[in-house]
Amino acid sequence: MAERPIHKVEVAGDTTGLREFANGQDSGIIVPSGTTAQRETNPVEGTIRYNSDDDAIEFYIGASWITLSETGVEGLIGDAAADGSTKGVASFTASEFTVASGNVALGTVPATKLGGTTAEFNSALSDGSFATLSGTEVIENKTFDSGAQTAVTIDLADVAGGSLTFTGTTTEFNNALSDGSFATLAGTEGLQNKTIDLTNNTLDGTTVEFNSALSDDNFAYLAASQTLQNKSLGSGNTFSAEVDASGEALRDVYLKSYKETKVGLTSSSGTITIDCSAGNTGSITLTENITAIAFTNVATSGVQTFTVEVTQDAAAAYTWDGGASLTTYTVDATSVTPKTAGGGGWAMSSGLSSIDLVTFIFVDGGTPYINALQDFQ
Repeated sequence: MAERPIHKVEVAGDTTGLREFANGQDSGIIVPSGTTAQRETNPVEGTIRYNSDDDAIEFYIGASWITLSETGVEGLIGDAAADGSTKGVASFTASEFTVASGNVALGTVPATKLGGTTAEFNSALSDGSFATLSGTEVIENKTFDSGAQTAVTIDLADVAGGSLTFTGTTTEFNNALSDGSFATLAGTEGLQNKTIDLTNNTLDGTTVEFNSALSDDNFAYLAASQTLQNKSLGSGNTFSAEVDASGEALRDVYLKSYKETKVGLTSSSGTITIDCSAGNTGSITLTENITAIAFTNVATSGVQTFTVEVTQDAAAAYTWDGGASLTTYTVDATSVTPKTAGGGGWAMSSGLSSIDLVTFIFVDGGTPYINALQDFQ
């Protein structure tokens, strides 16, 4: 570009004003230039020059030189990126800050602060709600104030796999809950596969409420080894299985339609073994001479009886006596000799097919007493 002189018009000796410039594309102004070291020592406010060291126009204002560059302007009005101010100059690369169709998008931005109120952010966001997250955003170190929400709902259908997992210790969960107790439930929550320790917990409700709540609709249905205390069984109740009192006393019992369990007895090599825990009566038809009777599981306290219906063989008469000479007796492996009325002893009736009813009476598990009704034909 060719240089053109600035024309001056002198009026009454005044040569201070610029009056005329050439028009056209090759026109321009060349301002005084020099290095930083060549700056005027005491410049006048408003002095303009070209700094050949900085390759920039600079001007003197406020007792300092200001360069018309990013650094120089930041020094004058502030650096927004550096001090977090909402005013000043901040630089972004194309990957950090883009504008398309009126929408502003932030990419990978370095440590930069966004200032504003929640309402301002909600208005600025495309979905109109700063509380709405989509995709795989992670919420960390945040507090949900349910008191300030109209509703807080987590739809498990939107959770991968249809489940929601919270990790932490019981203490951490208890501390996190507003009521301070993880054991408190409200509404219609369901407990499944859980154990309630009644040592530290109580169940409140009426019998009707419990009966209605139980799956079998019967609060009286017990399984395993539950204990009933201070309970009454109404006349309409029945036992569907054996009741084991485990050696405990049944007091003030009125028995109706009473019967005893009859045990089938057999002999082997002349020995009959009678298990008193299996019942209180038994029956046997003799097929050999009885040389030994072995009682097992005899109660060691109280009175216990065992009655045997003995049927003589129809073809041959076999022997069995009360321990006088033919038959020996043991009570839980201890040898004993039964006692009979008057010490007269007892011997099995010899009539073919005859029947004797022989009752053995034990007192505190000791030697049995024999009471026999004989020769029923």
